[in-house]
Amino acid sequence: SSYAATLLLEGLLSSGELSCKFISKDRYKRDVMQCLVDGLDIGSMMVQVGMSSDFKKYSGGYYYYEEQLAKSKKVGIWRGSVSDKL
Repeated sequence: SSYAATLLLEGLLSSGELSCKFISKDRYKRDVMQCLVDGLDIGSMMVQVGMSSDFKKYSGGYYYYEEQLAKSKKVGIWRGSVSDKL
């Protein structure tokens, strides 16, 4: 859920030193950045646990493998519906 993703992100952001690198601007003139906490890529962590997907339009597929891992483990947003588990 978006609430769980928010809690995870808040926990990551409060767990260490944050550093961000500017990547580009999106069509709404918002900054697209790659952010790390204590050297660990926040986007990578969020995608690996299924709390986010690889937004290829901006990442260029940078988190492809993390997304495939989350899909194969059926975690987070990749869990599927209840009927898929019956």
